[in-house]
Amino acid sequence: MQRLYVTIRDRLGRTANNVDVYVYDTGTTDLADIWENDESTPLDNPIPTGLDGLATAKVTNGSYDVVYALNGVTTTIEDIRLYDADDTAIGDMLGSNNLSDVSTASTALTNISPATTQGDIIFRGASIHERLAKGTAGQVLTMNAGATAPEWQTPSGAGGGLLGHAFNSAGSSTSGTGTVTILSQAYTPQANPSTIYLTGTAMWYNNANTHKVDFTQSGGSGTFSTGFSTNISQNATASNIGYGICHKTKFANTSTSATTFNFRATGGGSRTSYGSSSLTIIEVA
Repeated sequence: MQRLYVTIRDRLGRTANNVDVYVYDTGTTDLADIWENDESTPLDNPIPTGLDGLATAKVTNGSYDVVYALNGVTTTIEDIRLYDADDTAIGDMLGSNNLSDVSTASTALTNISPATTQGDIIFRGASIHERLAKGTAGQVLTMNAGATAPEWQTPSGAGGGLLGHAFNSAGSSTSGTGTVTILSQAYTPQANPSTIYLTGTAMWYNNANTHKVDFTQSGGSGTFSTGFSTNISQNATASNIGYGICHKTKFANTSTSATTFNFRATGGGSRTSYGSSSLTIIEVA
C-alpha cells in the first residue's frame, strides 16, 4: 500500500484542524477503502485533519479524488495516483516485464497488463484494473450478484442443448368423425423450465374436405404457442387422399411430471381415416 497525505491550510496559510477529508475512487462518488498504518485496520472515511492540518491514510494502488470543505468553499483534488512497487501485483509486473519497452501499442499494453494466460479478461475493479482468469469450455460471462464485477458461470440445462426426445409412429389407420386423436405419446420432461418441440404427420383417406391438425397435452404443465394449428388440404393428384403436417409446435414446459401429448386432426363432413402417422418430441433447455 501507499500512504496518502493531505495538508489543509486556510487562505492565510494557517493549518486547519478538524476538517473532514473525503477520499473517493477517481471519477466516482464511491468512498474508497482506507487503512491505518498497519495496512490491516480500516479507517473511517472521511478522515479529520489534526492540529497540523494533516489527514493521512494508507490506500491500495490506484487513483483517488480528495474532497474537503473549508470556510464554505469545497475543494476537489482529482486523480491522485499512488502505486507501491512492493505490492504483490505491481511487484510481479515490474519483475517480469520491461516497462520501458513501448515500441508498439501491443507491446506497451502487454507490459502493463495484469493478464497472464490466453483467454484472461481485464476489467476495472474498485480502484485498479484487475484480471479475471479465463473460464472453462461452455461457460458464459455474467455479472456477479453485486453488479460490481464480471464472473464466469456454467449455464443451466447444458447451455440450451438437447435434453431428451421421443418418437411414435403408426402404419395402421385411425378413423372417426369430427376431431380424432391420431397418435399419443407419453414423455417425462427432463428440466423445468424447458422448451418442447412437437412435430406430427398424418395421411388421411375417405374425406375430400380441408382438415386441421393440432396438439393437446394432459399431465404436467405448460402452454402451447399461439397459432399452432395448421390447415391442410386434399392432395390434388389422388382422389380422397391427402397429407398433413404440423411443423414444430412449441410447448413452454413448466414441469418434470409425466406428460402425454396428443396429435389430433379435425376433418370436415364424413368419417375420415388417418394412417402412416408419426409424432416426434424434442426437448431443449
